[in-house]
Amino acid sequence: MASSTDPRIQQAWQSAEKGDLDAAERLFEAANGGPDAAEATFGRGSIAARRGDVARAIDLLAQACRLDSSVALHHYQLGVALVSAGRADSAAASFRECVRIDPAFGESWFNLGHAERSRGRFDDALESFRRAADCPRTTDAAQLAVSQTLRSAGRIDDAIASIRESLARRDEWCDAWAELGLCLATKNDLRTAATCWERALEIEPRHADSRFHLGVVFGMLGELERAESCYRALLREAPQHGRARVNLAGVLMQRGQLDDAERELLSAAASPGPESAVALLAMADLRMRQERLAEAERAYRQVVQMLPRELRPRIGLVGSLLALGRGGEALREVDSAESIMPGRPECAEARAEALVLLSRLDEAMQVIDRVLAGHGPSALRHGLRGRVLEAMGRLAEARAAFEASLAIDSGFAPSADGLDRLGRA
Repeated sequence: MASSTDPRIQQAWQSAEKGDLDAAERLFEAANGGPDAAEATFGRGSIAARRGDVARAIDLLAQACRLDSSVALHHYQLGVALVSAGRADSAAASFRECVRIDPAFGESWFNLGHAERSRGRFDDALESFRRAADCPRTTDAAQLAVSQTLRSAGRIDDAIASIRESLARRDEWCDAWAELGLCLATKNDLRTAATCWERALEIEPRHADSRFHLGVVFGMLGELERAESCYRALLREAPQHGRARVNLAGVLMQRGQLDDAERELLSAAASPGPESAVALLAMADLRMRQERLAEAERAYRQVVQMLPRELRPRIGLVGSLLALGRGGEALREVDSAESIMPGRPECAEARAEALVLLSRLDEAMQVIDRVLAGHGPSALRHGLRGRVLEAMGRLAEARAAFEASLAIDSGFAPSADGLDRLGRA
């Protein structure tokens, strides 16, 4: 690392490599006023970054760049620190300065690609990743990133062509098979996607992402035993994989194993990771299925506090309030959700449900008609319309609405129940 002839700086880098950060920092500070002040400042910034003091690292690394703007590594490390601070625009500028000084700096091209992709600048990201692919130390990661970026940009066929080209050169590349699976799943080619993840697992049996995605696909295909097997195998290898545990609980719920699902969700909700909110949301859904409505309401409220800009927990909270017969509160929660996320059809559907409960049928019909006109038919929307028409006594129209709902989804139970009621009537 050291380019200085100052023995203090050389010794500082040696101390840093041994993990003695305090000694390294003292030596860098001692050399800070000398002719190699830029490298000493850079060293102090590097120590701050290793300690997780990102703000101090950015300040010191920026100082090092000002003291000597000709060192590519200084700009690169400043870019890395800026990424850690969530400052993608500034990070991109630092990485660009790095590769201007040293066009063969593959890591900087690679990180520049990620910074550009995070800003939605996909063409610039692709150019950066392709430059990184020309550098031996970043070739594999950059080739993979090209496909991932094409997929993020919605250019799925191009992404598939890119990753297949990589596999043609190197068939035993686990991550490339996993990426091809994601591309194919995006096109809803689930069976072929599954074969890609199975191939990845042949190459690397402990590849967690492939095992996880297999579980997701088997669940989507209704092959619940195979999905459960995938999640359990993954959790044996990685018991901290919170999302796999939440998904396993979902499979168990579908199979009617509610007590087992509850145990998995309690375990996931207790984890410190970001999946705890997802687990708590799934627990709220489980409480609804168990008709433990007050507990469901409390759980949904917790998730709303944790994820205030997410719609799903807010709609769940509305559902729990409706089930508890508290239509006025449900309507206020819909108002709150729409103030954050206006124009969402889920909010309109929830509003209609609340208005039905409050017997404000004309308003409910207006809301349903608007959402049907604006967002198209669905089993839920026609089912809601049938309920309103039934409550209005317009039974022939209600029957037609329930039939339209079941034509879209023959298993939609509320509409089937509606037809049964009208049949009995």
